[in-house]
Amino acid sequence: MYKADMKRRIAIGTEDFECIRVNHWFYADKTSLIREWWQQGDRVTLITRPRRFGKTLNMSMLNCFFSLRYAGRKDLFEDLKVWGCEEMRKLQGTFPVVFLSFADVKPTSFPEAMEHVSMILEDLYLEYEWMLQDSMFSSRDRSCFYSVRGDMGPQTAAGAIERLCGWIERYYGKKVLLLLDEYDTPVQEAYARGFGDEMADFMRQLFWSTLEVNPSLERAVLTGIMVQEALVGSVNHVEAVTVTSSRYAASFGFTGAEVASALSEQGYPEEALQTVFAWYDGYTFGHMKPILNPWDVTMFLKQGKPETYWTDTGGSGLISGLLQRSSAGIKRQLGVLLGGGTIGVTIDALVTPGRISFDEQALWSLLLFTGYLKLAGKAPEKPGTYELALTSFEVSVAIRRMVKAWFDEDSSFEHMERAMLRGSELDMNRYLHRVLETAYSGFDAGMDGSETERFFLAAVLRLMVDLDGTYEVRIGPETGCCRCDVVMLPASSPDPAVILSFRTVAPDEEEKMEDTAMKALRETRDVLKDDQTAGSVLRYGLVFRRKECLIRKG
Repeated sequence: MYKADMKRRIAIGTEDFECIRVNHWFYADKTSLIREWWQQGDRVTLITRPRRFGKTLNMSMLNCFFSLRYAGRKDLFEDLKVWGCEEMRKLQGTFPVVFLSFADVKPTSFPEAMEHVSMILEDLYLEYEWMLQDSMFSSRDRSCFYSVRGDMGPQTAAGAIERLCGWIERYYGKKVLLLLDEYDTPVQEAYARGFGDEMADFMRQLFWSTLEVNPSLERAVLTGIMVQEALVGSVNHVEAVTVTSSRYAASFGFTGAEVASALSEQGYPEEALQTVFAWYDGYTFGHMKPILNPWDVTMFLKQGKPETYWTDTGGSGLISGLLQRSSAGIKRQLGVLLGGGTIGVTIDALVTPGRISFDEQALWSLLLFTGYLKLAGKAPEKPGTYELALTSFEVSVAIRRMVKAWFDEDSSFEHMERAMLRGSELDMNRYLHRVLETAYSGFDAGMDGSETERFFLAAVLRLMVDLDGTYEVRIGPETGCCRCDVVMLPASSPDPAVILSFRTVAPDEEEKMEDTAMKALRETRDVLKDDQTAGSVLRYGLVFRRKECLIRKG
């Protein structure tokens, strides 16, 4: 572990801009976002970034800069980039700002979701309760004001922010800036729990009222992980800034220069920079790179050692489940990624959560927007098509852990691997049957061959993970007129090469599994002759019928 000579205190998890600045805690200056956003002039701006990439802190920063509640607080900004612009200095503390977050809306049912959203809106209203004492507000205004409470109906809740903005404009004589953090959490969580369409319908009404037909709205900034149809389907002209855009690219995450400066300030040796880049570099926003994960870097500054900090903070369960149940095609592409390669994928900025479980394009888009994949290039001949790769070494470690967990019911898989490498057909059959009994259902495998192929390719991914460094595992290489499913080439010459040919038999087929296994075995004969490797070659034909399997060695 490195020993750091602490300078500014590293405060983990603090997302309150005022608190960080008042206490002189470590802060990477992102105030250029204020000027860049203001000068764009967009009425509704949506910025999407992976979790823990500084979205909430930047929203707090915008609130502190523009809000009337922080008028005269130049102490928060005077030594930061934005204060060097006279035009922006004049705007500090001059707008009424409504700032709220949906980050904690994670219900298990639609009524619970509505109750949670309603309580957030009630708390927001109570911040302005003092305003009602002014004589400009009528008894009808006050009655309407107090109708916003935890047990209000969806229609009242959907129009609550618009009405509040109207009263605020009346009081101050100035239109409102709206900051809505984690706007997409309610719909994402609802789809995960089976009531997504109902929640999306409500959010469309709320967005339409708040952002589209609100005459008291000056501008709005929303942050989230993805662009949702519930927003763009109800609001015209949303400026959506995703990870494929260069706009605001340096404002979220740490640039290479910021990382180097932070490590130097904290007293780390030069080799620490190499360690941090080796673990956490890889993010690309538009044309901006390198971008490093700010949570990882901050934790490294605090702890002095590299770990899988970001991937350990949660959120991987959904990703693991989707990949485990994904098609054979996605698993083949995942194998390319695990091998350090890139895949060409069409990315859709508008990701409907309900599509993710069955739409391959939506799944790759989700993995990009959530930070598990990065932009490695763009295919100009196909609009919207990008080359993608695993984001960083940390993410590669996390994906490998996911794959291993798919088969961690017992040690049968490891026993099967060892049997395969020593050439024991009997033990391979015995242990593969055990694996099928314990893990097969987790892949949503059904009766047809394509479903079984999902399971087989997941097992090959596990081989790639377990044998990394000792074997190069190639999935589905084309070899002349013969197509073989898996070729495993040893890194060390004494170890045997391995060829696996895979077939399925439908439950109602009369063909015997023995015959099919021998056909699969014959497919391997012209692939990788013994004299093409320094060691021996082990050849296997595998046949599956539901949870039945048979392996033959040749």
